[in-house]
Amino acid sequence: MKKSLYIALAIVLAIFVISAPAMAKKAGEVKDDVYTDHDYKFSFKIPPGWSAKISKSKKPDRIVLTQKSYAVPQQFQGGVKEDYAQIPTVIVIADTTSLKVGEFVDSLLNDKFKSDQKKYFMRKMKLISRSHEIMKRREITVAGAKSIQLEARQQYTIEIPQEGSDKADVVTDFKGGAMFFTVRDGRIFIIYTIYEWYYNTLNLDLFYKRLIPGLKFE
Repeated sequence: MKKSLYIALAIVLAIFVISAPAMAKKAGEVKDDVYTDHDYKFSFKIPPGWSAKISKSKKPDRIVLTQKSYAVPQQFQGGVKEDYAQIPTVIVIADTTSLKVGEFVDSLLNDKFKSDQKKYFMRKMKLISRSHEIMKRREITVAGAKSIQLEARQQYTIEIPQEGSDKADVVTDFKGGAMFFTVRDGRIFIIYTIYEWYYNTLNLDLFYKRLIPGLKFE
């Protein structure tokens, strides 16, 4: 009886040891400030001053970038107020789709369209998950494929507790962001960024001049 139990435990342990690397497999790797995706075969250069967190291979969100040192609007300056400001963030997403790029973008922006994939994506792209304004939409060609770029903003109101008081400062402002979409061989690729609208021009410059031009496909 004990022998059978030991054999069973050994088999379970062996399965765990074999499967553990696959379970822990990352979506890609960063080398010399260039992220290369193992599964979806694309790469881009990470801008200076940004940290990278690579997701697990099975997740559609492949890598998340956050700016290490960033300016905050005046209403967030001082004490713990900075914690309430939107940290400039970039999320890169890749998944399969049967839609063309225009159809895919329209499905995300259409409140009546429902799907598990959209539900997942909207959790990541909070800028368009609630009431928002599309400031600009344009079609471009990147690496030979039709692509769409969106610029958007979303109004917010938050209460920031005053230190040593039961009162709070009410801040109403906008978050801004840009999104890049392209479909290649039945796969959707998205680069999404969000930040404080006050620094819209600065962040769009990084988005259009660094992130998108540096995107490459094998």
